[in-house]
Amino acid sequence: MGKVLYRLSGCILVATPSLQYDFRYIHRIYQHFMDLWMDNPNPLLDKDMSEVTQVIDAISPMLKNLFRGKYRIKWGEIGLEASSFRRNQDVDTNIRRRPGQRTDAILSLRNQLGQELLICEISGPPYDNDLEHFGGDKLKIQKGLRDILNLIAQRAENGDINIFMRLKIYGLQIYGWKAYLYAMDIPHHNLYRFEQVASFRIPQSPEDLLWLPAAIHVLLSLRVWIDQTAEDLEKLYRSSCIWVFGILAAVENH
Repeated sequence: MGKVLYRLSGCILVATPSLQYDFRYIHRIYQHFMDLWMDNPNPLLDKDMSEVTQVIDAISPMLKNLFRGKYRIKWGEIGLEASSFRRNQDVDTNIRRRPGQRTDAILSLRNQLGQELLICEISGPPYDNDLEHFGGDKLKIQKGLRDILNLIAQRAENGDINIFMRLKIYGLQIYGWKAYLYAMDIPHHNLYRFEQVASFRIPQSPEDLLWLPAAIHVLLSLRVWIDQTAEDLEKLYRSSCIWVFGILAAVENH
């Protein structure tokens, strides 16, 4: 493990600026898990580990070091803005008064109205093996992603439909020591496509070291995909503004 960290340190020094970020991220993840594994006892092997402890020790470090700058990530049963927006549109007063969907973590943009791009659910303590909780959280992710896409459609009602149809929003579900990555888009009118696009195992001990490269590969891919979504979202909102300005110009010319 020490040799791996030494080689990563060398890669950071000689890499181009665009790759240095990736190498630093990889180095941090290897270092973080190595520090956990060297503890005696190893905290990741605690059979009584709670959901919150798993987030603090294993999940949060992988995500907070991945998304920086224009992104913001919040933890702890956060209300989903897109879900609240849907409820507020309902004609039933009782439904409007209900709080929006509560989500374990939300990744959003710091600008663009704080647009939500990724939601995360931790499906119970890691050693509980609660399949009912897993199924309920997966359905919760589906509903949340659908609400997010619907809110984007509302905000960019007059935007370029081709840009909107290639837009993807993501969900991450942690069940035990395995992570499932989902994506949702609307490739055709009123057709919501929800699919699992990747998965990886979260290593608990040095014996699981071979799982780490695959996990990092998925996480770095996720960042690329989220960056693409943010870029497409900016283009979509810009196309919507162009349409509005065009209408205003036409009105002024008459």
